[in-house]
Amino acid sequence: MKSIYIVTTNWGTHDMTKSFVDRLLGLQGIENIEIIVVNNSSEENILFNNWKKKENIQIINTNKNLGYAGGINEGLEIALKDSEMKAVLVTNNDVEFSDTLIKDFLKEDYKNNILSPLILLKDTDIIQNTGGRISYLLGGTINVNKNVSLEKYKKKKYDFLSGCMLFLSKEILENVGLFDPDYIAYYEDVDYCLRAKKRKYGLKIIKGIQIRHFHSASTFGKHGFKKYLLTRNSIIFARKNLKFPGKQIFILMSLIRGFIQNLKYLRFYIKGIKEGFTC
Repeated sequence: MKSIYIVTTNWGTHDMTKSFVDRLLGLQGIENIEIIVVNNSSEENILFNNWKKKENIQIINTNKNLGYAGGINEGLEIALKDSEMKAVLVTNNDVEFSDTLIKDFLKEDYKNNILSPLILLKDTDIIQNTGGRISYLLGGTINVNKNVSLEKYKKKKYDFLSGCMLFLSKEILENVGLFDPDYIAYYEDVDYCLRAKKRKYGLKIIKGIQIRHFHSASTFGKHGFKKYLLTRNSIIFARKNLKFPGKQIFILMSLIRGFIQNLKYLRFYIKGIKEGFTC
């Protein structure tokens, strides 16, 4: 029985995941932490099966790609069965952090707010993400403070936090539920934060907690696949969460912007449109 769970997914990045877990084992208070790695890559099952068994590490081989949202849900379901669990850290496997990460989150009001660190680009002091806004006119999302140096960080309004790393209390998970697996990856964080806000939970960036992120490690080099997901999920998001006329404006602008940006990936763009309207 553990008080804090850390849940991450793997898809074709075994070596990165191994290094990530090794860093997690250096966290302060590790004796109260359970690490759950959900492996969505059946080709790598044997690699994970060769890991030395440790009390506070669980490996789940899904034998198929459930996507980021579906994979995280597998871990969250296990965490929610633990009556002593207080909170879960949902995180990408391509981040660097301090050894006080969990202790720092626990100092904050995590019972009433979803918490997120200030996310910097790997090996820099350049901000990658401090939350985002939903733009109806762009038919997408805007990351606030993106590409701004850390010293010029400004607190701004945001509609959602990045799913790169979220700290969620047991109460929030029980009341808001799991991530929507329809998204596979991208927009699942936007959807979840909107659902949480509807239940009167807050969203909070903790400036004192800073991580560095190697962006899109799982889809690196798979540009067409990423374009497909973003096109598909922007439509699914609008259909699920927005109302007339915002829904129609968002989808229309998403399609126009997507066409302009995806001329090299029209096959993936068209596939994303089809699934966005039928999923």
